Amino acid sequence: MGLEYPSIQKFKKIIEEYSNHGIKVMVTELDLSALPVQVRRVRVDLSVNFEYKKI
Repeated sequence: MGLEYPSIQKFKKIIEEYSNHGIKVMVTELDLSALPVQVRRVRVDLSVNFEYKKI
């Protein structure tokens, strides 16, 4: 969890959703990052084919 994402409201909502489904939730440790979140969006071009070579 970072300072920017997810928001405290979103985190709280997710925990409450688990609880509403009857799942017991206990937060015993929470790691926070003070660094900005880096979003890595890697896309794969599925139209590219590679020929397999047996070595």
